[in-house]
Amino acid sequence: MTFRVADIRPLRLACVLVLIALAAWHLRLSLLLQSEYSDRKVADPEVAYQRNPRMLTWHGKQLHLVEADTAGAERLYRQALAVNPVFIPAWLGLAELKNDTGDRAAADRLLDRADQLTAEVNRYRWDKVLVAHQMGRRDILERDLAWLAAEATGKTRDDALRLAFTLWPEPAELMRVMGADNLASLFHYAVRSRRVDEAAILWAGLGEAAAAQDRKQVADFVELLLRQDRVEQAGAVWRQVFGPEPLLHDGSFADKPLNTAFGWRLGKVQGSSWRVAKGEGDEPARALRLQFNHLENIDFRHVSQIVPLTGGHAYRLKGQWKSLSLTTDQRPYLEVLGYKCTTEPARTEMIEPSQPWRTFSLDFTVPADCHAMTVQVRRKASLQIDNQLGGELWLAELGLAPTTIAIGPLEEVDQ
Repeated sequence: MTFRVADIRPLRLACVLVLIALAAWHLRLSLLLQSEYSDRKVADPEVAYQRNPRMLTWHGKQLHLVEADTAGAERLYRQALAVNPVFIPAWLGLAELKNDTGDRAAADRLLDRADQLTAEVNRYRWDKVLVAHQMGRRDILERDLAWLAAEATGKTRDDALRLAFTLWPEPAELMRVMGADNLASLFHYAVRSRRVDEAAILWAGLGEAAAAQDRKQVADFVELLLRQDRVEQAGAVWRQVFGPEPLLHDGSFADKPLNTAFGWRLGKVQGSSWRVAKGEGDEPARALRLQFNHLENIDFRHVSQIVPLTGGHAYRLKGQWKSLSLTTDQRPYLEVLGYKCTTEPARTEMIEPSQPWRTFSLDFTVPADCHAMTVQVRRKASLQIDNQLGGELWLAELGLAPTTIAIGPLEEVDQ
C-alpha cells in the first residue's frame, strides 16, 4: 500500500490540530493550578479557603511578611489550626509572627509545641531550623541542623551545611556543635565549596576515619591543596588514603584516569587520541596507546602525572614502550621535571620510529626544596616542513623506585 502526498497532508493537519488542542488544555490546567498560588489578592481568604489549612497558612504568610498585617495573619494561622490542629507550618508561622511582634514567651511556647508535634517526624526539620535561627533557639537549631547534615539528602542537606558553616565559621566550634558523626559530611562540603583551610582542619579531625573516606572526594581535596601550592600537605593526604606505594599511581593503566590530584591526567589535543588496550601473548596485560593522525605538528604534553616525592632523594622511572610508524624528526619521549619548583628536566631519548616492546629507564634526583615531580610524555613541535606527527606510541608497566638518598653535599648511600 502506498500513500500520496495529498493523502498525508490531511493527516498532518489533523495531528497539528490535536497537538494545539492538547497544548491549550495543558495551558488552561496550568493557569488554574497556578491561580491557587498567585499573588493576586483574594477578597477574603478566610472564606475562600476556610477548609484548606495549607492555603490559609500561605495567605497568612503573605499578610505577615509582605503586607505587615500581623493581626490578619494571626487570624488565618489560627483558622488553619482550627481545621488541622497538627498542621506544622501554621504553628511555625505563629511562632515567627509572635517573635516579630515582640511576644517572645508566646513565640517560645508555639515553637516548643511545633517541636513536640514533630518529635517523630523529620519532614519539618528544616522549617524548624529557620524559625529557631530567627528566634535564637540554639537547642532546636543545633539539634536539627546536626540531624539534617547526617540524614538529609540533596539541596536540603547542602542548605543545612551551608548554614552551619555560616553560623560557626571557626572549625573547632563547628565540629563541637555538629558532632563527630558529621565530620565526614562537613569535610566533603568544605571541599565542594573550596574552603581549603576548613577542609584541612576537618580532615585532621577525622583521624583514623580519614583513610576510609571516598577516594574521589579525597582526590578533589588533594587537587584543592595543589591549586593552593600546598604540595607537601597534598602528598601527605594522598598517601594516607591511597597508600605510600606504589610511588607512581596506576602505572599499569588498570583504572580510569583520575585527571586530578596525583593520578594520570590525559588531556585532549587535536591531532592525537588515546585508549587503553589489552595485550596478547607475552605483551603487557594493559597498555596506554597514543595514536597520532598525521594532521598536526603537536607540541605534546598531554599525558602526565604529578608524583609526591621526597626532596633530596634519587629515583628511577622504569617502564616498557613500543612504537609503530612514528613520523617526523621530533618523536615522543618521557620527561620528569619539578612541580612548583625549579629543576632541569630529565629526559629519555626519543623513541624509535618503529620498535617492539622494550624496557626503558630514567634516573633523576628531586631537588631538596621539591615535594613533587611531574612525569609526562613529551613531543616538541618540529621546525621541519614535514612536521605533522603520525604513528603510534604504547606505554605499559610504568613505575618509580628510589635509587639513592642524598645525605649531604658529598655523600650518597645506596638503597
